[in-house]
Amino acid sequence: MKKLPSTLFEPRDVGIDQDGSTHVRFDRLHRRLRVIAGDVVVHTDPSGAFAGVSQTLAGRIDVKIA
Repeated sequence: MKKLPSTLFEPRDVGIDQDGSTHVRFDRLHRRLRVIAGDVVVHTDPSGAFAGVSQTLAGRIDVKIA
């Protein structure tokens, strides 16, 4: 996932499984506007090591605002 200069990610919530795995959900903002269905979830294993990323919006955002 490539982050554009006009894109920000703000943490929304954290889930912790019984085994200690964590899932941190981020809202995606484009030019400070929330992107609907643009959230990203970062997963770690019980040791805290990176386990993957889930994202609903994989395409590039290109919105022209007058």
